[in-house]
Amino acid sequence: QIMIKTIICVLAVAVIVVKCKLLAKYAPVDDFKISNMGILDTEYENHTNAHNPSLFNVSYGYFNFHKPSGYLRCEVHNTAVEYAENNDYYFSWTFKTSVVIENNAVWQWKSYGSNMVQNYPVVISYSTDSHLGLHQRPVVNGVAQKPVLLWQTPAAAEEIYQVTIGIRTSTDPAKGVIKFWYNGEPQKLNYTSSGDPYTYFQRTWDAQYVNPKWGWYGDTDDQDAWNSVGTILVG
Repeated sequence: QIMIKTIICVLAVAVIVVKCKLLAKYAPVDDFKISNMGILDTEYENHTNAHNPSLFNVSYGYFNFHKPSGYLRCEVHNTAVEYAENNDYYFSWTFKTSVVIENNAVWQWKSYGSNMVQNYPVVISYSTDSHLGLHQRPVVNGVAQKPVLLWQTPAAAEEIYQVTIGIRTSTDPAKGVIKFWYNGEPQKLNYTSSGDPYTYFQRTWDAQYVNPKWGWYGDTDDQDAWNSVGTILVG
């Protein structure tokens, strides 16, 4: 019999309760090994692998991902959980960043393998106007479109944010689902079509498999950037 646990995300007086099987809990303790979560992905601006484990550390209750000037990314690729199509997944974590500048992602639901259409079905990133945004890359008639902005909010450096994202995985745009909570509150999403403003339908599964990645990927000004991520819950 599978034990059903509960993911509880708390910030101030806000509480989210999502009942699901707890697949993984990654707590930023001093003896944490990144291999327990997956693979550290560090890359120079020229897209060559940096193989630089020193860009990741754990301190003061955070996983710290450092993208220095001259680098393109510092992310953890969560391979420790095996994700599959036609399942519901929930990801919940807190984070803060040292800067708020346009980038590619502070979190992404990233495609891998052959027959790739979307490359990145879902991302959370910063925009040029200092907003934190949730983006999805829709597919129409088998062709990936430009990403659409589902949600955004003003953001500031060193502010602590809590997010929870729910994804139902499907290659069928009519069956894939995204739901989103921010700082303990469910968020209305753009481009919803079912009459439920909190539920967005589109393709959320791509290629051979899709994995989440936390950290920092890309920026327009080649700045030094940190993404400090608190305890990660996967359900």
